Amino acid sequence: LGLFLNLLLVHLILNATRTRIGSYKYLQIIFVLNDIAYSSYSFAMQGKMITKGHTFTLFLTSRYGNNLHLVCIDASLFSLILVIVSFNFLYRYWAVVCPDRIQLFSTGWFSLFLVLIAFAEFAAWYCNSFFMYAASDEARADLVPEFAHKYGLDARTRAMIMGDYWRDGHYNAHPLIGLAVFCGILSAGFAFMMFCSVSILRHLSQGGESISAKTRKLQYSLFRILTVQTLIPLLFVHFDAGQVHILPSFGIDSSVLDWCSMIVSFFPPLDAIAVILLMRDYRETITSLFVCMFWNPGANHCVSSIFVSRATTIILNSERNK
Repeated sequence: LGLFLNLLLVHLILNATRTRIGSYKYLQIIFVLNDIAYSSYSFAMQGKMITKGHTFTLFLTSRYGNNLHLVCIDASLFSLILVIVSFNFLYRYWAVVCPDRIQLFSTGWFSLFLVLIAFAEFAAWYCNSFFMYAASDEARADLVPEFAHKYGLDARTRAMIMGDYWRDGHYNAHPLIGLAVFCGILSAGFAFMMFCSVSILRHLSQGGESISAKTRKLQYSLFRILTVQTLIPLLFVHFDAGQVHILPSFGIDSSVLDWCSMIVSFFPPLDAIAVILLMRDYRETITSLFVCMFWNPGANHCVSSIFVSRATTIILNSERNK
C-alpha cells in the first residue's frame, strides 16, 4: 500500500502540480522516493525488534536477511528520512527568509554537497550500528526463547544489531556510545527543524507589506504540509525507534515495544495520504479521477483527459511565466 500510494504521489507531483513551487517539487520527489526505497526494503527484508530487560535487538526475518550488513542498512535507511526532511526545511526557510539563496538548490555543486551530507549521515548511522551495537553471546542466549517462539529463528546464529546496555552488574560502553550518537544525530536534526520553523513563522507573521497576501498564503500552506510530513515520521518512526533504543538502557522491558516494527510500517502510506489531502492540486486531481471512474460511463477517456488537462495547464502556466 505504501509503495502504491507513494508512486501515485510521484505521478501527481510530476503531472498535477499547478502551484509554482520551483525546485521544491524535486525535493518532494526525493522525499517520496526515499519513502519508496524504505517501504520496498522493509517489505522485502521484514525487519523486527525484540526488547528484553536491558537489551534490544533489530534483525531481519526474510529468507535473505541473515546478513549483518543488510541489518545495518535497514537501520540506516530510516535515518535518511531525517536528513531529507531537514533539506526541505532549509528550502522553506530560504524561500521565506532569504529568497535569493533558493537558486543554490538549482546549482550542481550545492546539489552534490547535499548528496554528500546525506551519504555521510547514512554512513555514520551504518557504522554506528555495525561497530557499537555488536551482539554478545550472553545476550543472544537470553533471547533464544523469544526468537524461537515468535519467529522460529535461532538467536545464537541470526544476524542482528543489539544494544546490550547492562551485563554482569555494569553498563557496557559500546552500546551507550552508540546510543549517544543516535540521540546526537536526532537532536541536531530536530534542533535545526525547530530553528527553521520558528524563523519561518516569525517572518511570515512580521513580514508586513514586504510579503503579498497571496505569497504568505502559499508559504503557510507549504509549511503546513511540511509540518505534517515531519510529524508523521516523527511519531511513527523516530519516536518508536527512539524508545526501543533508549528505554532498555534504563531496564524498562515492555512487550509493546516489540510491535514497533509494525507501527513503523504505517509511516509511508500515511505520509503519502497526508500530502495528497493537503495539497490542493493533488486533492482535486484525485477527486476528479474518482468522480470520473464511478459516475462517468466513459471512464477510460475521462481519466486520460484529466491528466492531459492538468499537464496542459502546467505547460501554459510555465509559458506565461517565461
